[in-house]
Amino acid sequence: GNIAYAQTAQGQHVAFKAVLDGSEELRILKYLHNQGVPLSMDDFHHVIPVLDILPCEGHWLAVMP
Repeated sequence: GNIAYAQTAQGQHVAFKAVLDGSEELRILKYLHNQGVPLSMDDFHHVIPVLDILPCEGHWLAVMP
């Protein structure tokens, strides 16, 4: 997927990853999103958390730190 970078109003850097609707990648990202955001870096376990997943014209945007 394509990736774009942004900064929130609070100054947090985030990445947006575009994925196709119905894809295996979207299924995995939704699973990770449902696991919740870790409270500390020690809880990441080598996986980048998914902060949100937003619909966008036949794709989805996964928001990650």
